Amino acid sequence: MRVLHWGDLHWVRDGGREGRRGNTAVKPVGFPSRRVEAKLDLLRARLPLFLLAAMLSLAFTSGCMFRQLRANLEHFEEYAMIDGSIDSDPPPTALTLVVLLRSDTGEAVDSFALRRGRYFFRVPSGTYFVAAFIDVDRNFHYDPVKERGVWFGAPDPIRVAKGQAADKVNLSLHDSGAVVMERPLIAPELGHRGMHDLPDVNIGTVTTAADPRFSSENGRLGMWQPVDFALSGLPGVYFLEPFDPEKIPVLFVHGITGHPGEFAYLIKNLDHSRFQAWVLYYPSGGRLDLIAAVAGRWLNSVAARYPIERLAIVAHSMGGLVARSLVNQWVTNVGSARVVKLDAFISISTPWGGHAAAAAGVEHAPEVVPSWYDMKPGSEFLRNLFTTKLPPECSYQLLFGYEGRSALIGGANDGTVAVSSELALEAQEQAVKVYGFPESHVGILNSPEVSARLNRILAEAVSD
Repeated sequence: MRVLHWGDLHWVRDGGREGRRGNTAVKPVGFPSRRVEAKLDLLRARLPLFLLAAMLSLAFTSGCMFRQLRANLEHFEEYAMIDGSIDSDPPPTALTLVVLLRSDTGEAVDSFALRRGRYFFRVPSGTYFVAAFIDVDRNFHYDPVKERGVWFGAPDPIRVAKGQAADKVNLSLHDSGAVVMERPLIAPELGHRGMHDLPDVNIGTVTTAADPRFSSENGRLGMWQPVDFALSGLPGVYFLEPFDPEKIPVLFVHGITGHPGEFAYLIKNLDHSRFQAWVLYYPSGGRLDLIAAVAGRWLNSVAARYPIERLAIVAHSMGGLVARSLVNQWVTNVGSARVVKLDAFISISTPWGGHAAAAAGVEHAPEVVPSWYDMKPGSEFLRNLFTTKLPPECSYQLLFGYEGRSALIGGANDGTVAVSSELALEAQEQAVKVYGFPESHVGILNSPEVSARLNRILAEAVSD
C-alpha cells in the first residue's frame, strides 16, 4: 500500500484489495504566501466563532430555529422505545415479521420485517404486546395452521411511559417453550401504522427527482425540525421508476440539510439499462446511528415487498456516514443470514474526519442539532465507524472534491469540507480506489466526469 503526501494531507493510491490499482486524480494547488498564511492562521484559530456566528445568523433570520429545534427535541423525548431481538431462520422465500399490538384492543399497529437480529419500535406511551411469526406467503397474514408464531411472554404486557425504553424484548421462533399464537393475525403493511401518532413511511413510492417534496426547504426542515419532518410523511425509500426485477437498485443517500433532488444529474445519467435509482429521504438532524437503524428498517421493508438480490449505495457528504453506519448495522445484525448482496458503496465528499462547524455548534450553540454530536471530529460515532468490516463482496470507492475557496477551512477544501476530512486515513485504507475531482462540495454532483466515473464503478462492481 503506497501512501502519497500532499502538504499535511495523506491519501492512499492503492485500494484495500490486493492487485487493484488506485486512480487518484488530484493536482496540487498553489500555496499562499507567508503573509497570507499568517492571516489565514488567525482566521482558523477563530473558526468556531465564525461558524457559530454564521449558524446563529441563519437560525435567527429563519425564525428562531433553535427554539423550534428545542420544541422538536422535547416532542421526540415524549416517545418511548421497545427494543429487542428475534432469533429466526426463515426460508429464503419467506420473511420474519415482528408485530406490535395495542393491549386494550389487540389491534396490530406496527410491524418490523427482518430475517433475524435487532428490531425496535418507537411508540407513544402506553401498554403493548409483541409477537413474531414467519410469513411464508409474504402476505402479512398469520395463519396458525401453516405458519409458526410466538408471543413475547405469555403474552406479557409491555408498559412504557414517555421517554422510557423497554429493552431485551427478545423472541425466538426456535424456542419450543415459547407461547404459540393460536389465532390468525393481520399485520400492518410495512410503512403503514395503525396509530395517528405513528406517521406512515414511504416504502417504494414511485416518483421523480423533480418531486416538489425534494426541496431545500424540506431539507432544512429535516435538520432543524427532524420530528416535524418525520411527522410530515416525507421520509422513506422512494423509487424513481417502477420496480424492475431485472435491474440492480442504486440507493442514493443525501447529506445534512440535503434532499434527493440534489442527485438529479447523476440519476439522469445513470445507466438505466442495468440500474434503477432509489433515494433515501430522512431527517438529517437526528443521531446518525438512529437514522441508519431506521433507514435499515425501511430497506428491510422494501426487501419484504420486492425480490431484491443485489444493491449498490451512492452517498454524498454526511450521507456517507449514515450509509456506512447502515451497512455496519446490517452486517452486525444479520451476519451470515444476509440474502442481499452489496455490490458497491461509493461515497462522495464525505467528511470522514468530521467537521469543525459541528464542533462549534456542540460547544457554543444554544441548542444542539443531534447529528452535530456525531459529526464533531473525534466523536465516538466517528471513532467506531470503521471497526466493522464491509461485506467481502463490496467494492468501496471514495470520491472527493478539492476545488474550494473557503479561507475559514484550514488547508485544501471543497468549499464546505476539508480535504483532510474527506481523506481520513481509515476511509482510504478500506477503499479499493480513491478519485479526486476539481469540484466544489455541491458541484461534484453535477460533474460529467463524476457521472461517467460512477457508471464505470457500478459496471465493474456488478461484473465481478
